[in-house]
Amino acid sequence: MKHFVFTSLLLTSVLAFTGCGGGGSSETTAPAEPAQKTSSAKAIKFTGNDQMRYNLSEIKVQAGATVVIELTNIGKMPAAAMSHNWVVLNRPVSNEEFVAFATASSQNPPTYIAADTDLVLAHIKMLGPGESDTVEFTAPSTPGEYEFLCTFPGHYAIMRGKMIVE
Repeated sequence: MKHFVFTSLLLTSVLAFTGCGGGGSSETTAPAEPAQKTSSAKAIKFTGNDQMRYNLSEIKVQAGATVVIELTNIGKMPAAAMSHNWVVLNRPVSNEEFVAFATASSQNPPTYIAADTDLVLAHIKMLGPGESDTVEFTAPSTPGEYEFLCTFPGHYAIMRGKMIVE
């Protein structure tokens, strides 16, 4: 119970602190700095920070293309309070489906991926400060907007974006 209260207070403090920042955003749209890639793969580097933000809020890929995503947690906070992952869904979803998936995922430690879902196209594991990981996958063949998010508890409301398949 003490751990839950501490985590809740810590998360509330982080949200309050980040909410007091300037109105600007450092988020951009890919193309981003290339990650290591295989052959003709589209490589994109993401970072996640202690303000619960990815550096990118939108990426564009070609339908059926090979995509390589690299995520680095550039934060300094302890992993128990501020880990990040990267999860992309395999089809466009309604806001209700998105929230249901994110909520179920946030309640399934240590992976924080909903156990009974078929919505995940690809994901990167939870990363603590200074850690990096990479995932390679094939973009959907159907053009559209596919959500990506961090499923660590409380992060999905801010740490999310769209993979636009053209």
